Amino acid sequence: MQRKIITLKKSNSSQQNSNSITILSTNKNPTKPNIKISPYYPKQYSKYKSLIKEKSFNNAKAKKTIERFLSRFRLANVFDGIKIKNDDVYFSSIQSGYEASIKFFLAFTAYEEIVSCAVLLKIGSHGYNRKPLQEPSLQKVKGNLKLKKLLLMNEKNKDEMQASLEKFYTTSSSNIIPFCYGIRNSFAHGELTAMGSGSSRGKSIPMESQDLFILATALLEYSETVFDKCIALLK
Repeated sequence: MQRKIITLKKSNSSQQNSNSITILSTNKNPTKPNIKISPYYPKQYSKYKSLIKEKSFNNAKAKKTIERFLSRFRLANVFDGIKIKNDDVYFSSIQSGYEASIKFFLAFTAYEEIVSCAVLLKIGSHGYNRKPLQEPSLQKVKGNLKLKKLLLMNEKNKDEMQASLEKFYTTSSSNIIPFCYGIRNSFAHGELTAMGSGSSRGKSIPMESQDLFILATALLEYSETVFDKCIALLK
């Protein structure tokens, strides 16, 4: 690509001289720099943007849903923790638990949006929301007795939710979605705390917090596969 040299001259009235600043630009139009796509978007994001540019996307409601998904997906991906003041000794002891809960919550909001889009586009039946978790993490999550008690004893659970949670805990079911809904609802409405869920013990990252991070990653990965299916229908 041809390289342009742009010279800016700055006058100095007190010394009656001038300084030159040379900028090397590889962009043919310096006012419109090349923008690198964030690596925190889904891998097929460029294809989606091409569809928009080519006006191949004519479902306005699905488009709005995908745009919300992309914003939430990127936020969940870039979230790497929370910053606290060094003198807050109490909160530093439960920080990892809250970080895991927030990461999970952000990932689940992205999942909800892309599943809504899949429903709009009539993708599959109900199979797209049955993503299993890796077996070791699944068993550790089921083995968190504090979290189990909190979710099953939540009086705000509707009958269908309660039945799904009981099935998740009492059978060999690997359908994590009822469990995820339970965590999402409990965290959003205030019942779920890091200490109360057994996901925080001292300054080290407890296993339960690590499992929630793994759960968040699983949701984001699966959300990306649903996103791929959605844009495949919009070519």
